[in-house]
Amino acid sequence: MTPRSRRRWSIEQKRQILAQFAASGVNAAEFSRRTGLSLGTVARWRGKLEPAHRGTSFAEVHLAESRVAGTKAPGAVIRLAGEIEMTVALGTDPLWVGQLVHAVRSASFA
Repeated sequence: MTPRSRRRWSIEQKRQILAQFAASGVNAAEFSRRTGLSLGTVARWRGKLEPAHRGTSFAEVHLAESRVAGTKAPGAVIRLAGEIEMTVALGTDPLWVGQLVHAVRSASFA
């Protein structure tokens, strides 16, 4: 059974695949490449079936004053877990920034 040949997965199959992911020791992108599942599918399953990975989790964010690259506009630097750094313009919609932070955290799964 190859993941790309399947269109519907049972809850138990999803849980088994997520258990394989947890035991694999690789990040979600590498696991997706190895299994043929899309990164979005893995992220969606984790969000629905693993409470720790739902969008309501806390992310520690440190802000520092900066300038948006290539402009003189003031911005804020967002650093996530010391690994990922983003600069957003001051006044950017906070809901959108939260969604961006969640998407970046979900994609990295480190």
